[in-house]
Amino acid sequence: MKLYQKVLAYSTLITGLSGLFGSRAEAQEGHTAEVPVVRRTVSQTTGDFDNDGNLDLVVATTYNDSRSRRGRFGDLYFLKGDGTGKFYEADLIDEVQGASKNLVLASGYINNDKNLDLIVIATDFGSKKAKMHSYLGKGDGSFKHDRVIGEIEDGDKDIAVSFDDVDNDLDLDLIVTAANHSSKKARVYVFFRDGEDFKLKDN
Repeated sequence: MKLYQKVLAYSTLITGLSGLFGSRAEAQEGHTAEVPVVRRTVSQTTGDFDNDGNLDLVVATTYNDSRSRRGRFGDLYFLKGDGTGKFYEADLIDEVQGASKNLVLASGYINNDKNLDLIVIATDFGSKKAKMHSYLGKGDGSFKHDRVIGEIEDGDKDIAVSFDDVDNDLDLDLIVTAANHSSKKARVYVFFRDGEDFKLKDN
């Protein structure tokens, strides 16, 4: 086969595949934003994190590559909303080490400064414990890692987290549900708000 015939055949093949699977532009139609480096789980929470009256988005993704210099970690991204249902390009908030298996989050008020904060729960491969991190919002879409506020024993499977006032004291408490692989049951943990701390009370 001559060169021009090879080029023609290759062009015909690409055109056919494009028609079958759709072009990149068509595949992205309907998406308002993209988040880089997604390898495993994705979780999200919404809120007005920059206090401009528009709903924003914080997305958590996990990454696990022992061959990479970065290794095993999770990323938190802030996506600014424009009030029309679209979000701007993702800005990296922080890289969470030890979060290659699970990284889930919830938003609420921790220090009552009228800026939304984050609770981030991270689990690494090889560990059955999940660490709970607090991130304090600055009111402009950025966050500062505060501290590790506790651990969950059953962190080797799926985890869900949310804020709510479960004891009607006007403070947001933390509810965590974690699947236990050994018992094949999910346990619900309630961490009651005490100032800027959350305390797990025995039932």
